[in-house]
Amino acid sequence: MLHLVELLKGLPLKDRKANYICCVVYVAHEDDETPLIGMGTWHGDILSEPRTQFGIGYDPIVWIPSELKAASEIPLEKKLKTSHRAQAMQSVINQIKQREAK
Repeated sequence: MLHLVELLKGLPLKDRKANYICCVVYVAHEDDETPLIGMGTWHGDILSEPRTQFGIGYDPIVWIPSELKAASEIPLEKKLKTSHRAQAMQSVINQIKQREAK
């Protein structure tokens, strides 16, 4: 993480874009020919230094503009509802519900 901060040293924030991307695939059984695929993205900017010592991976250095916080500063309860992983899982859940409604 700190290596990335060092590599980007001196670049303006507009040139420090970052994206968290998650893809979840649900396969109902081994012969499932139509797996369900959910994707989620979280867009941010790479900060010039860590905001906290918390979080995993790049969370301390990725600013999430929609939250006005670094990813590591967002409460877990909120992350579980809004993150790239949450978006991907919710997409799959919605598709499962649609499939079951048919």
